Amino acid sequence: MAWLRRILKLQSTSQALGRFARSAGQHLGKKSSSVFEIRTSPGKGLGVFATKDIPRNADIMRDPPAFQTWNGEDLVERHRRFIMLPLKTRQNILKLSEGKSVLDYRPIVYARYPRNNKYERESILEIFKLEDIIDTNAFTIAHCNRLTAELFLNGCRINHSCIPNVDQVDNEGTGDLVMRANRDINAGEEITTSYIMRAAPREIRQRELSGRWGFACQCPACDLGHPFSRPHKQRLKALLRIYMNSVCYLGDDGRLKRPGTWSYAALERVTDSFRRRTELLTQHHSLRSFTREVYLGAFEVAIAKYKLRRVRSDLKEALKLLQLTIQAERIYFGEAIARSHEELYAKLEKGDISGV
Repeated sequence: MAWLRRILKLQSTSQALGRFARSAGQHLGKKSSSVFEIRTSPGKGLGVFATKDIPRNADIMRDPPAFQTWNGEDLVERHRRFIMLPLKTRQNILKLSEGKSVLDYRPIVYARYPRNNKYERESILEIFKLEDIIDTNAFTIAHCNRLTAELFLNGCRINHSCIPNVDQVDNEGTGDLVMRANRDINAGEEITTSYIMRAAPREIRQRELSGRWGFACQCPACDLGHPFSRPHKQRLKALLRIYMNSVCYLGDDGRLKRPGTWSYAALERVTDSFRRRTELLTQHHSLRSFTREVYLGAFEVAIAKYKLRRVRSDLKEALKLLQLTIQAERIYFGEAIARSHEELYAKLEKGDISGV
């Protein structure tokens, strides 16, 4: 359990900083305009830049949605809702990045509607442009059991990096886009997020970015001439290899398959795979958001081990892993989810494993 002790030591060392960061986040969230600015990013159009030093785990922005859409909505009806927005909001939305120029649509529209007047033609062109902007910029947000595509006037200006310095985190039911620093960010530094699955191999990342957004990422993870690129590629390959070697034990959610059917020796091997995955994920700030899933899976394995032999050290290991899960949930998933595991923690501290 030396690996757990090292992680917990790091967590406890940063806990006071975490409290500071949370209070700083609340403060920053209220005065977001003083924390970042939107200006030109070389070679990328507009981007978002920090105007002051921002500590890790601080909220950088809490951006309310400017326009919300959902799959299957009639395009004309969507445009009708759009033109009901305040003029300034509409203008700002139409200034967001486009995958195509409106000139690309004109031959199609003019050929199909040759006799329509100028106003009708321009309305149809705006429908095309709005759809392009939504496809290029919208964030997917979960609302209960429905996914919506939403535009945020500040959030949609954040440029991509495969090793971003902010993560999108739980909005606690507000509907806002909440971006939180995953490392310390210096004043003047560009704020970046990831448009894709950042743990995918470089070739897949480049193909997806080029296919949908039309650019080749040149972040340190993608620039083959950068000294960071090779070790990060090896890190991702090692993560994939460990995952593939453990699929017989773990489900798609990272949790133990068929609990109660494994031998203690088999569970020890799964524990080792979780340990190696955790060490790799905690090596770089851009991967730490995935640790919650690993901690939770390792917790289930530790409980399974305890049920087999009733060894007190296995229960202690489970408690430490649940503590790490709760800390990760507070950062990325919100207090409501963390609270349910806090109740479980209190129960396990008393040695009660019923229902686990």
